[in-house]
Amino acid sequence: SVSLVRMDSETTSKGKVATCIVSATLRTARGGAIFAILEGRAHAEDGAPSRSLDESLLKSAVHGALNRVPDALK
Repeated sequence: SVSLVRMDSETTSKGKVATCIVSATLRTARGGAIFAILEGRAHAEDGAPSRSLDESLLKSAVHGALNRVPDALK
């Protein structure tokens, strides 16, 4: 499962600055015991505030967490 831990954004004189943190939990198929907890983070700065920036940031954070799955399975 993946959960949004934190999504911060603010508009500065230079545009929008945003940070996103997600947590992914890997569980065993039988019993659901926690096998690993992974974290993904993303940070972005854009000249113009937009919803697409938030969506891209969330996707990047999730991608960062999921990239750690192979190492967690070793």
